[in-house]
Amino acid sequence: MVVSGDGCGHGSRPVRLVVLLKGSPAAAVGAATELQKHVAFFDSNHDGIISFSETYEGFRALGFGVVTSRFSATVINGALGTKTRPENATASRFSIYIENIHKGVHGSDTGAFDSEGRFVNEKFDEIFTKHAKTVPDGLTAAELDEMLRANREPKDYKGWVGASTEWETTFKLGKDKDGFLRKDTVRTVYDGSFFSKVASKKKAEARRRRLSSLAGDNDMAAVAAVPLLLLSTACFWSQPAAVGGDAPATELQKHVAFFDSDHDGIITFGETFVSEKFNEIFTRHAKTVPDGLTSDELDEMLHAYADHTEHKDSSGWLQAATEWRATFEAAKDKDDILQSRLRRELLQ
Repeated sequence: MVVSGDGCGHGSRPVRLVVLLKGSPAAAVGAATELQKHVAFFDSNHDGIISFSETYEGFRALGFGVVTSRFSATVINGALGTKTRPENATASRFSIYIENIHKGVHGSDTGAFDSEGRFVNEKFDEIFTKHAKTVPDGLTAAELDEMLRANREPKDYKGWVGASTEWETTFKLGKDKDGFLRKDTVRTVYDGSFFSKVASKKKAEARRRRLSSLAGDNDMAAVAAVPLLLLSTACFWSQPAAVGGDAPATELQKHVAFFDSDHDGIITFGETFVSEKFNEIFTRHAKTVPDGLTSDELDEMLHAYADHTEHKDSSGWLQAATEWRATFEAAKDKDDILQSRLRRELLQ
């Protein structure tokens, strides 16, 4: 993200606090400059304005802690809110207006963004032609430090801090397994697409940690298999008929196939996945959000199906409750909601 001259530089000189404003282009930006794309990641509702809470959530999505995210949002929005605010603004003074983001840029940096927020390819290439000495398309930590020192303008202390913070954070998030910050990666930082990739990676890692913690180790398959094992047991109770020959697998067969380790087809089923019935789960019982179930809504659903079952199928009720509960605990998100998409993936 960019930081205003009042916050991290001198006068009206451009200031860019890079890594921390992401950039999948927001619709509100229109024909966006590279700098606008660079910060658009944080505009989560695509209205062209980055609120304090959007900056905070953006930092959290990138893997930063609560304290760091809150502090960063305070500094960045406090500095850029005033700098980018148009005369007819109605939003909070802590809100950043993407259309004017170029007004916030700082010195002691690479110059890869010009004063209008446009990308300057020659300046970008210079980062590597001048400072990448170990490999031509990547920077080591030492080479990055050398570049930062070379770019420092006399007495621009706040600019020095801004550039160092931005690039060191970029290096931490973007370096490869060999410790190089690659040119291709840095290019995606400038156009903002880097941040979406990092956020997606962090989200996937968080889900893996949550699932593996239930298993007590890193065996993801073991965790995902809990509801599948329960359902496969129930299917054996129901004594299904075998599917013959080369008949294509049903959704239910795919759902439990994890346990057919020798692929001998012993776990066979005749049932077919019914999309309409699956959708009904959420249209009838998802009241907090349309595509997910809370713990209470899940209980309500289980009770509803138990109440409307014609036969006193106590083992079936127990099996359904156990399967759904295991699925909920393994796959619920940070808001304690089981998303329909994830449940659908488990069924497949």
